Amino acid sequence: MMQRQRVFGLALGLSLLVLALVVVVDGLRPVSAETARTTGVLATFEPIYPFAETDAIAQAVAYLATQQQADGGIDGFGGGSSSEGATLRTLLALNAAGYVSDTLTSDDGNTPLDFLAQRAISYTYATSDVTTSNLLPAQTGLLIAGVAAAGGDPSDFAGTDFVQALVATYKPATGAYSTTAVRDSFTNGAATPTSQAFVMLGLSMAGEAVPPAATDYLISLQGEDGGWGGPDVSGYAVVALIASGNVPANNAAILAAVDYFRSIQDASGLWGVSGEPANSTGWVMQALVAAGYVPVTAGWAREATPRAALVTLQQDNGSIGQNFVNAFSTVEAIYGLTNQPIFLSPRLRTERALTWLAEQQNSDGGWGFFGSSDAGQTLDATFGYVAAGYDPTSLEAGDTSPLEYLEGVAYDYTRDQEGRIFPAQTGKLIVGVVASGSDPAAFGQVPTDTATLSLVDDLASTYNAATGAYSTTAQEGFSSGAASAVAQSFAILGLLAAGTDIPADALAYLASLQADTGAWGGVDTTGLALQAFALASTRDIYNVYGVYETNIERGIAYLRQQQGSNGGWGNANSTAYALQGLRAVGEDLTVTGGRSALGALADFQKPDGPYAFAWDSPFLSPDDNGFATIQAVPALLGVSYPYSVGVALRDFTTTARGNDPDRLVLVPPTYTQMGQQVAITAPFGSDLNSTTIATATLVLNTASISVGTGLVQSTQIISGLVRGDGAFTQVVDLDASETLESVSIQYTERDPVQLPDGSISTRGGVTLQATPANDTTTRVYLPLVIRQ
Repeated sequence: MMQRQRVFGLALGLSLLVLALVVVVDGLRPVSAETARTTGVLATFEPIYPFAETDAIAQAVAYLATQQQADGGIDGFGGGSSSEGATLRTLLALNAAGYVSDTLTSDDGNTPLDFLAQRAISYTYATSDVTTSNLLPAQTGLLIAGVAAAGGDPSDFAGTDFVQALVATYKPATGAYSTTAVRDSFTNGAATPTSQAFVMLGLSMAGEAVPPAATDYLISLQGEDGGWGGPDVSGYAVVALIASGNVPANNAAILAAVDYFRSIQDASGLWGVSGEPANSTGWVMQALVAAGYVPVTAGWAREATPRAALVTLQQDNGSIGQNFVNAFSTVEAIYGLTNQPIFLSPRLRTERALTWLAEQQNSDGGWGFFGSSDAGQTLDATFGYVAAGYDPTSLEAGDTSPLEYLEGVAYDYTRDQEGRIFPAQTGKLIVGVVASGSDPAAFGQVPTDTATLSLVDDLASTYNAATGAYSTTAQEGFSSGAASAVAQSFAILGLLAAGTDIPADALAYLASLQADTGAWGGVDTTGLALQAFALASTRDIYNVYGVYETNIERGIAYLRQQQGSNGGWGNANSTAYALQGLRAVGEDLTVTGGRSALGALADFQKPDGPYAFAWDSPFLSPDDNGFATIQAVPALLGVSYPYSVGVALRDFTTTARGNDPDRLVLVPPTYTQMGQQVAITAPFGSDLNSTTIATATLVLNTASISVGTGLVQSTQIISGLVRGDGAFTQVVDLDASETLESVSIQYTERDPVQLPDGSISTRGGVTLQATPANDTTTRVYLPLVIRQ
């Protein structure tokens, strides 16, 4: 499938308050790298992270809707009644695939969370005795995981703090979570691999630290074969260990589990074929994704890749399974088709992003992604912490907080060298000061004397009654005090955030800047302008939805027209601004089929926290991007200007971010020779920032023309192997006189490299010897490369 996508920039501009340019690029996505025929449809693989099998997932979600019962729960096994376990697993699948939980709403108006709220106590306690000794840790861990995946708060769900209830079952002496609860012969509170894994998974997703002793206990339950009793439970264990952040992907237990998975893989590419391969394969693929083998394709190919084999199990009605086809098998198959770790709940996504940001803070308390600290970028970072309910003054690098940094640069940030005021910067600073709990009427200092700045009065003084614009003649570099949609929006937001009324003509002027297309300059600025109107609508005196309803509707229509089929707007920054604008004016963020635009934003996030600006931008590589991260966090949380979250701000503490997905995870390379043609495959995982270059060296034996000299050895260097779906590949034709002696692959990578034995190399280059592929390796047909 060929897709056309419009990529919008300059999304970085609002962080710098320079929005003079909006670049529109038409780009063609490459033809899908892998397709697999299902029983009724052609499922298409998206060859860009997160490598989701979107068509197959959409059909599976549609099938799950048919299995939802009137109470909101999911019938896991076709018996006609809702199952707590199936419903919770469904929430994990929806979150990983980018769907909001209420995508599944019954005809009676009930959601999965509604069902679970009614059953939470009876599901997590063995009897009606609601005490610690009667708690079922496995069920409680899964409940916490499902609620967290849906964006709920498991510490306050159904009137109960399930997080602390579960923490109370911890046994420090062993590291196990266990109780003496007994429901029946199959359900009790004893410590088992399944129980410990679900407990750790739930706590991690809820943002609760898992003690290292708990991970050690789960590792102690690992069998000599590297598994925990089967592919499914082994998948639980690996996912839980890595979700905790306590265990690196090259830990001996993880490496043993990876070897175990390879040893029990069926020739079809699936796992668990004697039971239900949809379930087993889904969990094993999740474990491999967590361990860094993403996408789970070429590096794990047998007769087919696991992904292709799993997709072939999809039925005409969207369900997925082979031997026991039902909602339960379908849900866990989705785990394997997402290539997104199911443990990335909204809470954990936020905590990891903010932890990454905290690591980027400069010693002066500010943030600057081009070197020295910048007030605009520091404000955007501050908004992220406030949106998550954290006090930005608790972040101190070099004993200086962001607010102290901003107070020190307030004068220079809001004025040019002549002392003329920038309305946009001043408005944005006011929002940050108010959101952080400080007073914008006394923030910063005039450098020539001891006078304190009154940012509110300064901004109000820039109002031009004749036009309704906030504008000045200030000019410095790319920053200007001239009237614009950005300046007007920030001025309105700043003054209203400070509790100051604005003239009605200020809104009229912002409305007048709207283009015939419905846009205020582009996607980013349109999202910002909608937030300004939304905040003004909270003051009845402006009658915003009476006077400016048409402007708002046209702005919404413009954003919808620019929205991609996946729910996003081409890059993380534009997607974030559009989301904030639409949510501010009360728009539904779901797209056709129920996938959420929030899912599209999450697609830009790497599992260890930071966001990429875009995966396929012609301007920026998919490296960790500070601008994208600071803009995305509030949008993912559903918070928009003026960032007033209505709760007491608490101190921020960092969390474990897990493994670096930009590292290169190597799988042994192979080659296949048919006649004089050699097909080389060098599988890999991770490397999400696409910095690896692979070169093949072929050692050849060549018949000598000189009489009596026999064979001579030569080498052929194949530069720039083609990067594809989880592998570098190339096909080489040998001359008739040449025979192949050996093939080696040299990888050049700026990030750390995880070798097949689990060791880490930080060298600039790594060379692996390729071996002949076995008979079960997938046949790959590649473009012919002829040596000149």
